[in-house]
Amino acid sequence: MVEEKRHIAIVTNTHLCNNPRLVKEIETLNKIALITVFFFQFDKEKKKFDCEIIDQFSEVRFISVDWTRKYNPERVFYTLISKLLKYIYTILHINIWPEQQLWTGNFMLFQKLNKTKADLYHGHNLGTLAGVVKVAKRMNVKCSFDAEDFHRGEYTRQNVNQQNTIIIENKYIPNLDLLISASPLITGEYKILYPSVKHLTINNSFPTNTYLKKVNIPSLTAPIKCIWFSQVVGLDRGIQDIIKGLNLLKKKKIQLDIIGAVSTKTMNYLSKFNTNTNLEINFMGILSTKELDLNLVNYDIGFASETPLNYNREICLTNKIFQYMNAGLAILATDTNAQIKFSKDTGIGQIYKRGDYKQLSLIVSRLIENPEILYKAKSSTASNSKNYSWEVESLKLKNCFNELKS
Repeated sequence: MVEEKRHIAIVTNTHLCNNPRLVKEIETLNKIALITVFFFQFDKEKKKFDCEIIDQFSEVRFISVDWTRKYNPERVFYTLISKLLKYIYTILHINIWPEQQLWTGNFMLFQKLNKTKADLYHGHNLGTLAGVVKVAKRMNVKCSFDAEDFHRGEYTRQNVNQQNTIIIENKYIPNLDLLISASPLITGEYKILYPSVKHLTINNSFPTNTYLKKVNIPSLTAPIKCIWFSQVVGLDRGIQDIIKGLNLLKKKKIQLDIIGAVSTKTMNYLSKFNTNTNLEINFMGILSTKELDLNLVNYDIGFASETPLNYNREICLTNKIFQYMNAGLAILATDTNAQIKFSKDTGIGQIYKRGDYKQLSLIVSRLIENPEILYKAKSSTASNSKNYSWEVESLKLKNCFNELKS
């Protein structure tokens, strides 16, 4: 007799395209269970990317919640409630319904989840934690949560949001059957806080890049191609230091492509740092995951610049590192605790001090002037990428979820 597949509900409070880690988990868990995905949509421009993801999974049931600000009276209503609760806290120092204060869609999500019976509820992003745990316990089934970040460490100063985060984590994480973290250092922090919970580290790695090219010694005459990417191009991610550092290199043509959503104001501000006629800066906008994979293999150097404004950024490992590895790029990374540890553990990448664009410039200069060193750096990441691919991480995920039987 064939065993009936379990039903897993995967939950996020944002767009599918905003969470590539979620999409990878859908693909992995879809092989061992029936999947229903709950997600929220609030940006009309991103809906087309969500549709591309949905089209990849014909067997998965997707339930979207329209959370656009202009056209959704429910969002307006629950946002007003959240603001009122924060106002009460500010005036009277009485903390009421922290889950709703932290995320306006909290109650709406709970209503949606309550109508769907699953064997396991799995949450992404802190706003989903309360709903996932409450519904799972009500249904008497298992629940898990994926902490891509150390959530209580995401704040630069103490405020009501940090207080609500700590309250929510302390209230709901002890009730989880599994807490997944996206870096070893995040796992370490949560283990100290919640030693009785089962913990698992799943790196932010990606499937093997099928577009990966054979690594050759770079040409002395061809421009050096550099890349930085994220969902959003901001001024707090060290991009200024990258441009300042490359601006000092006058001997060879350098191309820096910046991928991600960027405002005209930010674009103009960053462009002002470039006074080097040999440095070409291109703002590429948003690319789909497939487009990103296709493009990354054409670069020489990938920058993982982090200028942590909070403790979370110090200990998280962004997906840049792993996508650069998959594409066989030389990696330059700032000296966050997580990136230093990763570089020491793997021997991959070179670390430079955050804010020190002159040190960055010296490292890039050495790679430019010594093509064999750049070749070795690229070859090292390409050959090691299989050890940190999603194929490896997904096996850990699959095995752990197979053990979570209700």
